Amino acid sequence: MPLIPVGAPPVGGHDRGRRPPEDDVPWPGSPPVRSDHPLVVHLTALADLHERGALTDEEFAAAKARLLADPEG
Repeated sequence: MPLIPVGAPPVGGHDRGRRPPEDDVPWPGSPPVRSDHPLVVHLTALADLHERGALTDEEFAAAKARLLADPEG
């Protein structure tokens, strides 16, 4: 019985250009994925304030809900 190498395309070679799913998952301890999208920037800033204790859990949840309800506002 032949062995199939790890990462080999599916039988018939129809991989459709997809990467293995594990390529989409960052390694533990790797730097966070960066984005310049305004919504991500605002959510990251809110999370930072919350982590530093500048926002309570309730304040963070309310601010996040407002931002997600109206991301352009």
